[in-house]
Amino acid sequence: MTEMQWDEATYIEKNENVDWNIRQKQFLDEVQVGDKVFIWRSDGGNKNTGGVIAFSEIVTEPYEDNEK
Repeated sequence: MTEMQWDEATYIEKNENVDWNIRQKQFLDEVQVGDKVFIWRSDGGNKNTGGVIAFSEIVTEPYEDNEK
């Protein structure tokens, strides 16, 4: 697996709580504890592999991780 590849499906399957990045920073103040969310994966070059891979719930307020 290269640095650009990541097995998010396995990570989600093996962890009860997962950290997830919200790239659209303009939405950070709209995300609240208790919100239901879908985690979606793009095809990433593998045709027909994209789509919703998990349904979950927000359990903490969003925060900026300055270490990444």
